[in-house]
Amino acid sequence: MPEAMSNTKTQLANKPSRACDLASELRDRWLRGDRVVVEAFGDRFDVLKSDEEQLLDLLYHEVLVREEFGDVPDIEEFVARFPHIEERLRRQFEVHAAVDQDWRGDGFEPTDAELLKQPHQATLDADGRTIRLIRMAADRSAGI
Repeated sequence: MPEAMSNTKTQLANKPSRACDLASELRDRWLRGDRVVVEAFGDRFDVLKSDEEQLLDLLYHEVLVREEFGDVPDIEEFVARFPHIEERLRRQFEVHAAVDQDWRGDGFEPTDAELLKQPHQATLDADGRTIRLIRMAADRSAGI
């Protein structure tokens, strides 16, 4: 196999772990008081920008972390930062709002903020399930 093709396959295979690593680092930096956005990761973030699925997962993690720290992420800010995925961002924010509202206070499921207060590894595991659920619901609502 040509070396260039092998390198590309290796990069693609590592995208999920890179997204997870960046999500973990994002939360750690917020815990230390460094209120960064995903673009602050520079070249490490640039590798993920071409993969909409990974990009949406990482952006959703940013939303969850910001909410945990009392911020109210605004869809227009995210659309301005990532106009090429505007439609998917808007769907994701709509579904997130609906899921968060449904979970809040009914005693059935914890809110996203409650999930994020759990120990770090459990947070990443629970967060991954939350992201997949919300993304599946958003895709279904759009007929994808």
